[in-house]
Amino acid sequence: MSHSQLINSGSGGFCKWGKTSGKKTSGNQESKSMGSQDSVYNSLFPEGIKPGILYGVPKVHKVNCPARPIMSAIGTFNYKLAKFLVPILQPLTGNQLTVHSSFSFVDEITQLTLSHDAVMVSFDVASLFTNIPLDETVNIILDNLFSGTDAVQVENCVFSKPQFKKLLEFAVKK
Repeated sequence: MSHSQLINSGSGGFCKWGKTSGKKTSGNQESKSMGSQDSVYNSLFPEGIKPGILYGVPKVHKVNCPARPIMSAIGTFNYKLAKFLVPILQPLTGNQLTVHSSFSFVDEITQLTLSHDAVMVSFDVASLFTNIPLDETVNIILDNLFSGTDAVQVENCVFSKPQFKKLLEFAVKK
């Protein structure tokens, strides 16, 4: 199924395009509502045709300066979909073990009171993102996002769990 077919599939489209409340609205309010729905639709509709660009950044702290591979997806077919998903998934990423920057890490460890024989350990993870089980990750995201509800509303667009699963799978598997 193509990205366009995914967005437009099913009865009434991929997303429930319509007013989300039963209130009567003036024409202006309705057009604002439709504008918001158009915004969601445009966020999901593919535009790019460029392939991703792979480049490397040297790891200057390692022997022989190996390259850290970076994949730029700007302008690719699913870039807009990924950009749309980021603010929805962002609240699921934080926890008490998350370090947001090296500065916050320094602040945290300078406030620790440790015994004189304590040892700090740092682990280097090799190929972390290439080893993440995608199906399991998608299911964990869905379980957390749809905890206690059967739909998620983004702007004026309501997504069911199966619909959102298709979006996630398309973003990470296609």
